[in-house]
Amino acid sequence: MRYQQDLQVSLRDRLRRIIVADCGDAGHEMRLVADWIAQQPTLRAILAEAEQAEPGLAHDSLVTSLQEGIGGLGRQFRWPGQTETGRADLIWNLMQRISSDYHSGTDSAQLVINYAHGVSGSSNINDMWREFTERIIRPLFDYLDERVGAESSVLYTLQRYVRRVDWFVRIPTESDHLFRCNPIADSDRIRSPIGGVSLHHGGYGR
Repeated sequence: MRYQQDLQVSLRDRLRRIIVADCGDAGHEMRLVADWIAQQPTLRAILAEAEQAEPGLAHDSLVTSLQEGIGGLGRQFRWPGQTETGRADLIWNLMQRISSDYHSGTDSAQLVINYAHGVSGSSNINDMWREFTERIIRPLFDYLDERVGAESSVLYTLQRYVRRVDWFVRIPTESDHLFRCNPIADSDRIRSPIGGVSLHHGGYGR
């Protein structure tokens, strides 16, 4: 359970780093966080499951929607997909795409213009990035945080159940104590046809 709690704290910290990043560091920070997520087994499992949520949803559909949302085209941004899980998958693929673009040499400021301009009304590039991360990137971290918390609750319940069963199995009973003290008498009592009275040790046996 401690692992899940630490993971949730780390998720929130990584999101904060992306949001507050200067536009000149945006691509670098995005790549660092994407690499960190890819190294967490729990998050990889959640994201692999999310990928199956909406099989017909193209990974590039979010990028297309962001580009269509550019003010100059006179259109508003709309989320593709129908579910929170599908949206999380789209955001994860977007993060990987931004990370890949940065790795390929695209300048961070250009990345902000390419991806954030369609959802921001600001002309300040730093504000543009913050609006983009709050609106587009944050939902993935909220989803991961919620899923990790839910799995932690299930694990905690299972651990409590196992401990209670283990305690019940291990607790000594009164008959166990009597059997250890006088196994012969206890054995005779079990075999006796008269309710709990030994034929060999009670008055009826004489």
